[in-house]
Amino acid sequence: MQSAIEDNSVGSGSGGDAMNIFGQSIDVRRPGKSRRRAVTHKNLSPEIEESVGSSRHKLHRRKAIATDQEQLRAESELSRAMNMAMELERQIEQTNAKARSHRSELQRQRTRASGRSRRKMARGLAAEPAGAPAHHQEGGGTAYGEVMRELDRVKTELRKLQREVMAATTAKCTAGRTRQMDTGSASKHEARRATASSDTGLRHAELALVEATDATAMASRRHEEEHEESSLQAAEAELSSARIELESIKADGHRFTASIERTRRETARVTDEIRRLTEQERKASALAQQLNAKLLKAKSRLEAVTAADERADETISKLTAILRQLDDDTEAAEKEKTLMETENERALSDAENIDAEIAAAEQRIRESVRELEAARASEAAATARLKAIVESATLATAAGTSSSSGNVTIPRFEYEYLTGRAEVVRAVAEKKAAAAEAWAEARRASEKEIAMRAEAIEMELGEAIAADEEATNCQDATRTSSRPVEVRGSGAAATSTMAKSGRMPSSSAAAAVAARKPRSPSSSVKRRKRVLTLNCLKLLAGKCRGQN
Repeated sequence: MQSAIEDNSVGSGSGGDAMNIFGQSIDVRRPGKSRRRAVTHKNLSPEIEESVGSSRHKLHRRKAIATDQEQLRAESELSRAMNMAMELERQIEQTNAKARSHRSELQRQRTRASGRSRRKMARGLAAEPAGAPAHHQEGGGTAYGEVMRELDRVKTELRKLQREVMAATTAKCTAGRTRQMDTGSASKHEARRATASSDTGLRHAELALVEATDATAMASRRHEEEHEESSLQAAEAELSSARIELESIKADGHRFTASIERTRRETARVTDEIRRLTEQERKASALAQQLNAKLLKAKSRLEAVTAADERADETISKLTAILRQLDDDTEAAEKEKTLMETENERALSDAENIDAEIAAAEQRIRESVRELEAARASEAAATARLKAIVESATLATAAGTSSSSGNVTIPRFEYEYLTGRAEVVRAVAEKKAAAAEAWAEARRASEKEIAMRAEAIEMELGEAIAADEEATNCQDATRTSSRPVEVRGSGAAATSTMAKSGRMPSSSAAAAVAARKPRSPSSSVKRRKRVLTLNCLKLLAGKCRGQN
């Protein structure tokens, strides 16, 4: 086995690319060839050198990763094998302990059987002692057979363990050699180390085998009287199996050397192919340089033409934008002109309509004033006639009462009512007087409020008329649009005022009837004037709202 490993190490150090047991290629050429290859590769172009260097770096990295994985796998297998060896040693110790316990039990049974046989022989029972030792011997023989079978099983497991240890050590050695060859270290030292590690593994296996054989030898010595021939046959079988394993390892070494030779031939072929590819790459690089020069010239021309086109496009876009702006300006000016004309016409028509409405309102106001003056004159004449009639009636009644006696005749019902309900009548009269005074105060306050509101409405109307005149003179669109809003507001105020004033006169008339106090003609005329003014304002506001 050691000789096979040394042959493998020598073969790997002689030169060329080899294939390891995992099917991966390993560079095992001599340093001289690698230096010559480096000299030949110096003539390559930098792009090709970079690509080749990157591919080599990737290849070495992959190889390193693969070797690390294989080494970890081999270490795990070796640790598992060592654990199994320890487990087998423990089992051997357990079987030895069981064998010792069975042996001691057998000795005790034999001593007991001999004592019993002696006692039974003394008593005259010879049949029973003869059967008992035979039975005990048969029990001891079966226990011993079980122990030997257990030892055989342990030996077979130990042989399997030895094979696994050998495989793990060889895998670890090959992985270590592959990793060291990829990093460029000396292959001979690594081969020696691998050989030493494999030797140590074999020594450990041999020591385990020696321990197992020692254990079996001790067991065989204990039972050499009965099983000496079987132990010799087992030892010979183990030696023959070890020889067979050694022969298989040598055959593996020969196969490995043959694979190394094949790898060398493949390496030579790959070298020739690399040389041919290098020539092709050199020619391709020269052609690529020429094409790059032509491409640069064409690119510069294209850039110049593109810049000229861009400048022309920018000029065209600027001119187009200017034309569009001019068209928009002309359209906006025309629209503004038409809008101003329509607004002027609308303002003139509004002014004419307002003037006509104002003239009609003034005419109606003059007519209403004439009617009020005529009504006032008729009321004054009627009042004078009423005063004359009242005075004449008073004088007539006074003359009649003076001619008669000084007593006043009243009905009995009135007399009883006045005498019985004097206090009630007095209280009711006082309440009526207080209510009349309160109504008079409220009437005066409402008249003041109505007068103030009418003055405010007249001021707003004057402001609205002034605003309309200003809008007509200046032809301002905003003033003309805001004017109807102001008139509408004044109209709304006038409407609310009219509603209040419409409610107030009715209540005041009812109160006047209840209090039996006549209204003066001057106050009624003023009130009618205010009502007419408010009606005119309401009419103007409604017309303005309809126009809007």
